[in-house]
Amino acid sequence: MNITYIIGNGFDLNLGLKTSYKDFYEYYERTNSPNDDVQSLKNEIKKDENKLWSDLEFALGQYTKKVSDPKTMIYIFEDLENNLNNYLLGVDKLIPLTNEKIKSFFLQDIAKPESYLERTDREKMQNFYNFYTAQLDAGINIITLNYTSSIEKLLDYQNDQPIKIPFTCFNRRQTNLKNIYHLHHALDNTILVGVNDETQIANENFRKNLDLREILIKPEANKMRKNGVDNDCKYIIKNTNLFVLFGVSIGATDKMWWQMITEQLKGNVRMILFNHDENFKKDIELGMKERGVKSRFLSYSDLSDDLKQTISDHIFVPVNKGIFSNIKSLVLKSFRSDK
Repeated sequence: MNITYIIGNGFDLNLGLKTSYKDFYEYYERTNSPNDDVQSLKNEIKKDENKLWSDLEFALGQYTKKVSDPKTMIYIFEDLENNLNNYLLGVDKLIPLTNEKIKSFFLQDIAKPESYLERTDREKMQNFYNFYTAQLDAGINIITLNYTSSIEKLLDYQNDQPIKIPFTCFNRRQTNLKNIYHLHHALDNTILVGVNDETQIANENFRKNLDLREILIKPEANKMRKNGVDNDCKYIIKNTNLFVLFGVSIGATDKMWWQMITEQLKGNVRMILFNHDENFKKDIELGMKERGVKSRFLSYSDLSDDLKQTISDHIFVPVNKGIFSNIKSLVLKSFRSDK
């Protein structure tokens, strides 16, 4: 049985790391602008009230209509990317060394995501696990959309060596954490920032420029860099039985990946999509919230309403549940003890 976690920036934020769009902009605003073109982008970002990384990426695509020269756009983009890399390198250094307690809590959570579901959804997941009786073991892969090494550090994951889960899970299966993939690349490795496809580049002339496409469009940038992480992730997704998403904003700039997962959900595949909403009122809004989250995820597909409804039944939405809360408290404690 194959389980794939897709982890977004909400994971790092949950640990108390200052990795939000707003945190970075406050840093970026203070850096010297090498020319007026870069300063113009900073001024434009400042107007943007959105707070998600996907919003920044989408805004970059829209900003292209204000630039006429491709070389100028490349310079602006590289300045932003370099500053983002430098900022996050500083944040990454603050991630504390792990210990057996942190690692143990981390493994417990990734091994039993169904424990955070409501009772009837847990029962449905148990029935789902039972369906795969011929698969006696399980493998977990993590696809992170983050640039930081927080997952590797907290799990003490080194040299691509699998980590054995020290107890049975997913209905009494022996399980290994197999691989961690950085879909958007890691720090000091030319991180990927950009849009999903050419339709998100407002300047239509730039859509025809191969140099710009390989910088601005993430799937094309991944292909151009030839390190194969995109192909690895596609293979993992196409062979997944259970997806678990945590800390992801489901933004338009990663549309192709949401569409790929949706295709998998047509079959006997399930997804647990963790959602965080500070304004959520459980008793009266649970159904409304679940439908809204599912609808947003499925909005990127062109499937019929009937098929979307079928797929919707394969998605479970725990809202404001405490997965990773134990490691959060231990990491925050480490931050306080270091000061």
